[in-house]
Amino acid sequence: AASYGTCFVGQISLGANPAHAIKTLVAAESYRGPSLIIAYSHCIAQGIDMKTGMELQKEAVKCGYWPLWSYDPRLEKPFVLASKAPEGSLKDFETKQNRFNQLFRNNPEKAQKFEEVAQENIQKRFEYYSALAEMMKN
Repeated sequence: AASYGTCFVGQISLGANPAHAIKTLVAAESYRGPSLIIAYSHCIAQGIDMKTGMELQKEAVKCGYWPLWSYDPRLEKPFVLASKAPEGSLKDFETKQNRFNQLFRNNPEKAQKFEEVAQENIQKRFEYYSALAEMMKN
């Protein structure tokens, strides 16, 4: 949607960064055109202890699984990457959720391969978003 250049788009996580989430929601609401908010929400179906859901959201952002960003066509520099470079491993984040642990238990070889590809994709996506944000600064 951001590639059209006429939509407001934001990717948020209330548990990871409440200030970014609220700022993005307010901006989306004020935009006089289509707005899309993509929010990370933890769920019991992930096989987690729901008491730790907000902490899990922080980990999702920190490891790069869920980067925070926004695209506001009204701004001179419309793409803003709010996340820092990924820290830690995706596997540490995944092993706290039964939805991922099932694959690790049932097919460890495939799980390991998927893990490696996913970790590479996190880094590539962050590099892409960083380059896009840098390019938009000029």
